[in-house]
Amino acid sequence: MTTDEFDNSYELSEVLERFETMLKQNENLFFDIDEFEMIIDHYKQTELPEKVLQVCQIALAQYPFSFEVKLEQSYALAALEQYDEALNLLHQLENLQPNDADLLFLKANICYLIGNYTQSLEILQYILEFAEDRAEVLFRIGFVYQHLEDYQQALRYYFKALEANAKHEGTMDELLICLELSEYYDAGIDFFKKQIDSDPYNQQAWFHLGLIYAQKEDFGAAVQAFDYAITIDEQFDRAMLEMGHAYMNLDAYAEAQKKYKQYLQISGLDDPHVLCCLAATYEKQDDFTRAIQYYRKALQQSQDHADAWFGLGTCMIAQEKWFESVHFLKKAVRLNELQENYWLALANAEYHLGNLVNAEEAFEKANLLDPSNPDIWRGWALLYYEQGDEQKGLD
Repeated sequence: MTTDEFDNSYELSEVLERFETMLKQNENLFFDIDEFEMIIDHYKQTELPEKVLQVCQIALAQYPFSFEVKLEQSYALAALEQYDEALNLLHQLENLQPNDADLLFLKANICYLIGNYTQSLEILQYILEFAEDRAEVLFRIGFVYQHLEDYQQALRYYFKALEANAKHEGTMDELLICLELSEYYDAGIDFFKKQIDSDPYNQQAWFHLGLIYAQKEDFGAAVQAFDYAITIDEQFDRAMLEMGHAYMNLDAYAEAQKKYKQYLQISGLDDPHVLCCLAATYEKQDDFTRAIQYYRKALQQSQDHADAWFGLGTCMIAQEKWFESVHFLKKAVRLNELQENYWLALANAEYHLGNLVNAEEAFEKANLLDPSNPDIWRGWALLYYEQGDEQKGLD
């Protein structure tokens, strides 16, 4: 923490303490407008809209003409789903500052939330004429069109957003969803190939191209695209991670292992998800000792990481350590009850321990989550055969 950051943190703590003491003692203290804005920003970041609204009301008693406080009041009302009140207040503020981008952006967002998509688009198109962050506005326009299932228009604006800012947060995620929904994969591939033709050293374009190939399940092409991105930028950790995933889908476990290790080294993060991915590369190669080592390392980072408990359970199943596997798999299903593969693995482990009632319950849970999975039906049928109920097994 720098000296400035420490000073700001100390100042915020002091102002918050004064404000909370005032509320507890039912006093009426004076605060500078900057201090009110500091308090509002704190409660906004901690996602406490009721507190933001309370602070705004107190601040407006001292500064009744503050545009900024009234705008924050509008944000809080919208967060509390009091949309009519928020829009009424925004209408008043719009008369004072008709071209305030933050105001109009909030108004467009509320219109979207209440289903007034046409007005939301009109406002966003108007903001686009003077907005500093064009990528964000273009992204929002695309998002509205995607909700309306006009995927061609949505893609058009997502592409424009990426042209304005190739690293805009959220655009690529929604673009991939839009491509999956519309199956217009070629449009995405063509867009990024054109970017690459214009600038062959555009690592973001190569990376995004790889993501689309991966979504299209062309994992060989995805690996090539990610490889180009890493060649251009050897520190491109996200490309290494996605390349590891692509290798896993190609059953190239040793190569995936290398990429996951490179990601962990360069990112400097002991991400439990990536540690589980790395563990899986060893598990797929029957190196259960190393797999267990990395699953346990993931749990050192987060005891609530269900995939790590599941991985330990499947390693035990592979070694026919049924009692240990049940212990780990029960932890996994307690943390995440919506994974049918967790329940299926638990059912198989319980079956091998002879706990047939528990196995039947686990098969039933798995079937409720994924009734089309043939492995569940086969295991369940075998269980009934073992119990001598051949008719149920046939059913």
